[in-house]
Amino acid sequence: MPLLLVLLPACEPAEPPLAPASAPAAELSGPLATTRTLIGLLGQRVAATAAKDDQRVRQLDAQILGVAATGEIQRLLERYPLYLGVLGKQPVQRFVRTWAPVTAYYLPHADLSRLTALPDEDGAVVVHVPAPGAEPPAEIRVRCVRAAPRQWKVASVTLGPPTPVTTTRPATAPATQPTPPTIEEIATGNTPEEARQNSPSDVP
Repeated sequence: MPLLLVLLPACEPAEPPLAPASAPAAELSGPLATTRTLIGLLGQRVAATAAKDDQRVRQLDAQILGVAATGEIQRLLERYPLYLGVLGKQPVQRFVRTWAPVTAYYLPHADLSRLTALPDEDGAVVVHVPAPGAEPPAEIRVRCVRAAPRQWKVASVTLGPPTPVTTTRPATAPATQPTPPTIEEIATGNTPEEARQNSPSDVP
């Protein structure tokens, strides 16, 4: 999967490491919830940067880092040594910081009521966020990975042209096979198996 990276100046002074801020469980319960959380934080980050509110920017950077799949990002960056050299110290932290400037123009146009989730490699889910009011129209693509049974985090944020997609379940399924969860169920963290695990037991 291609990386989209805003190159940060190599001469920029080293920044102290951030402690990721924890998000409420409901805000990361599925790819759609995680994407909405991230888009909201990125919008606030862009506004804080415009207001030159450095303290607020750092708080938001910690919150965004808390939504990021830092282990997955580290593995991704290690496949591209050039990026590690450009990012220098705290490469994951600095990589996550690129998400706000990359998406800044499109964030005001993002339509969170029309999210589409599509399966990706290794069990990941890519959430497509349309930004139809932008010129030219585009979409923000948020790749989410499962961090825990009921928690999803963000591995990458990229831009792309609007893509027509469909995620409907086939009308029929073989009677002898269990019906797999739809991508909508995966995206919302509401698969039948997870629902069963989280429902009260019928056995006293």
